[in-house]
Amino acid sequence: MEDWFTPRFAFPFYVITIPQGAPVSSLIGLSGFEAFDDDFQGELIYRVVGDDQAPLFFKLDANNQVIVKRSLIHAPDDEYLVST
Repeated sequence: MEDWFTPRFAFPFYVITIPQGAPVSSLIGLSGFEAFDDDFQGELIYRVVGDDQAPLFFKLDANNQVIVKRSLIHAPDDEYLVST
């Protein structure tokens, strides 16, 4: 069976505010964060991508939940685009 369809997320985008003082390893609570694939053939693999700085400050834990990777106190931007 071929993979004809790319996964799609439950919502087209998610917006969340994270306090600048959020500790490293803090869980970023995204409600309804899940993907669907019409020709699902195995495990869906998620990764953090986004603007230049986003992957430096955010990552996925072992359960595919977004967490703070580095302190945001001295982050160069006030806003980041993170996609998975």
